[in-house]
Amino acid sequence: MDTEQPLSCSTAGAIGLERTRFFPRQLITPDDLIQDQIYFRDKLRRHNRLLHGWGVVCGARIKPGKGDCEIAIEPGYILGPYGDEIYIDQEITVNLCQQGTDGNAISPCSDMTDPWCSNIRVDRQSNKPYYLAVRFAECQTRPVRVVGTSCGCNDECEYSRIRDSYAIKLLSELPSTYADPDARAKPGECGSLHTPTIPAPPARRNPG
Repeated sequence: MDTEQPLSCSTAGAIGLERTRFFPRQLITPDDLIQDQIYFRDKLRRHNRLLHGWGVVCGARIKPGKGDCEIAIEPGYILGPYGDEIYIDQEITVNLCQQGTDGNAISPCSDMTDPWCSNIRVDRQSNKPYYLAVRFAECQTRPVRVVGTSCGCNDECEYSRIRDSYAIKLLSELPSTYADPDARAKPGECGSLHTPTIPAPPARRNPG
């Protein structure tokens, strides 16, 4: 068992999580209905961030692709630095010599309304190291018509679902938070994934 002093869990500007309390004759707004989603999502993020840290949990291995600029990323489960769960559900191919208008190599949530500008050719130096980064992203899906929002004859649309997704980007240098990528984080700190030390159960005594 770790006998060191526990690390501080304080966060600047942090406030307590709030759930919605419903009562009779209450006027319900979208903010009231969304609040419980925010509560449970933030609670899970806090749990992941403080207990597990961040990094690759399983999978997400990189292997060479078929083309000269291609690599393949296997399915995997990753925890982001803010506690978000990033799940790659199938093997994806990344062209390292191309990127979207948003700067990402892969971004399922990017706007694909203009296919002519979706992929931009990027020159990469063969003698320079590059780093593949993944982050959590959200996709708005399933548009539905919203009736009665205007006086015209055209109906407006709103997205009715939000899907968890990811974005992958190729970096030419590591961020400042990766000054020492080989340094292991202490329990409770944001760094490599940490497996808590569980004390062994007491030995059983033979009866009699």
